[in-house]
Amino acid sequence: NRSLIGNARLMGWLQPKNQFFFTQKGQIGGLVALKAAYENKSPFHPYIEFEAKTKGWVAGTPYLNDKVSVRFGIQSTF
Repeated sequence: NRSLIGNARLMGWLQPKNQFFFTQKGQIGGLVALKAAYENKSPFHPYIEFEAKTKGWVAGTPYLNDKVSVRFGIQSTF
């Protein structure tokens, strides 16, 4: 009873150019994330997540510039 579970996120947005409050121009941004978790009989499942974003503000992400990140961890569902 082992399986690989995956999910993906794709986001797109238009926000003020260079984060300026009074600008009249917009700036297109985007984010893509892929996550794979290995489910087994244990309540704890290891996972790996890849995320890439363009310049701009995204809720839950502290980086304002372009960023590529990889995360490894353990998740559990109760």
